[in-house]
Amino acid sequence: MVGVRPFVVLVALTALAPVTALAPAARAQEPALEGHEHLPEESWARLQPAAAGKRYYAVGRWESCWGNQISLFKGPAGFFFADARIQPALAQDHLPGATPIVRLVSKKTRVALLGRADRVEGRLVLVVEAVRRLDDDVARLQQLAAQAGRDADRLYALARDAQRLAQKYDDNDLVQLAGQLSRQELELRREGLAPDAHEEWLALAARYHGLGDRTTAIAILSHVETSGAEAGPHQRQAAARLAELGAVRTRAGWVTYERFKADEGFLQRTVDGGRARWLTRQQAELEDVMAAERKLRADVVEPRTQPVQHGQNAAGGKLERGQFMQEARLAGGAPVSVLHHRGLDADGPGARQAIWTQWVFADGRRAYFIGYEGKPPVLIATKAAAEAWPAR
Repeated sequence: MVGVRPFVVLVALTALAPVTALAPAARAQEPALEGHEHLPEESWARLQPAAAGKRYYAVGRWESCWGNQISLFKGPAGFFFADARIQPALAQDHLPGATPIVRLVSKKTRVALLGRADRVEGRLVLVVEAVRRLDDDVARLQQLAAQAGRDADRLYALARDAQRLAQKYDDNDLVQLAGQLSRQELELRREGLAPDAHEEWLALAARYHGLGDRTTAIAILSHVETSGAEAGPHQRQAAARLAELGAVRTRAGWVTYERFKADEGFLQRTVDGGRARWLTRQQAELEDVMAAERKLRADVVEPRTQPVQHGQNAAGGKLERGQFMQEARLAGGAPVSVLHHRGLDADGPGARQAIWTQWVFADGRRAYFIGYEGKPPVLIATKAAAEAWPAR
């Protein structure tokens, strides 16, 4: 007897509770299909003796057919058996009777198994006589969402269904759909809230935060915190949550810390472990030049190779790799901005401590130098005024 392989489901889904308490949505009664009564999942492998001879259909995701045993993804083993007339097609993961051939994709294709309850080896099972391919879960729920229109409660129920199926099948597409449906629902509830319904606004902010949308959550909390002439309990609660979310108060209102830093002209970069670092565009470009030079130095590239030419070009106003600082000053004038950074000159063994320097000239050109203790710094890279600063 072929068993169903175990699967580990690790799906984190949050923020699917409604703003106000909703009665649990009753699962709709499935209609009969081609004279077959719907067999709910909780009844699989649990048929009562009175079910013998009756015709049922079960809906699930196709997994496989080994011998005459059919497995639905996450379904029980040894309950669905293929009738001999359709077994050859199912063993090849083909939809029986379909022309041209329709393939049943393991763990993805949603199917209805139609058959009769019968005894096999003394157990009451479903002998499958036909298989119907159904719309996949994402397409089905999207169609139901379109029919729901602006009904927030129906969208909430559909988001819960998407969440349940995503967790059951470990399906990232359904995870994304659950989030999309929740956002649609939340936007509808947001439109209908009165400006002074502070309790509901606070609950709505928590829902958005649960979806990972800190920006909207902070905007809503900012609305509550700044409403009213005096700070009441709701305003104090909003202020506390804003602090928890790391929000920053600006003249335009509360914003995320990331938005605040970006508005200040900083770029966000990450280091090992995912920790965020905030750099000015000057710091970011210096780091980029350092990284590029370290790769060059793996091949022992000497920057100053033609001293006479370097001096001549400097006199003509041209910045180039290999020039000393006094030559670069001759070519570009005194820098209007200087930035230093101490760090290794290469990656790997043999690396030495060096001082990396950035000069920004009045005309917008940039020059980058590397220097060592007791040795004059040498220009290693230049940027034209027209070259954009790093954007990320």
